[in-house]
Amino acid sequence: MEVYGIGAIAVPIPKEPRDEREACAQFEALLIQKLLEAMDRTVPRSALFPRKRAEEFYRLMWFEAVAEEVAKEGGVGLGERLLQYLQGAKVFSR
Repeated sequence: MEVYGIGAIAVPIPKEPRDEREACAQFEALLIQKLLEAMDRTVPRSALFPRKRAEEFYRLMWFEAVAEEVAKEGGVGLGERLLQYLQGAKVFSR
């Protein structure tokens, strides 16, 4: 995955999906990543050890990697259901 910078923030450039199955898997990975980030925000933080910007960036990269692996291994089934729905609705044409 390529990364480009906006000021002091690095933003990943997602790969273009090769087919609709990969697009649905990427969408599922994104949702899993956002779920992990939301769950992480519920963990109480100690004022003794404030979070640094580098740690936040590392956590986001880690959540992204975990989400991609989970989605690649079948995920929670959302990507497959989305693919079935979109193919049934003839959103993807061949």
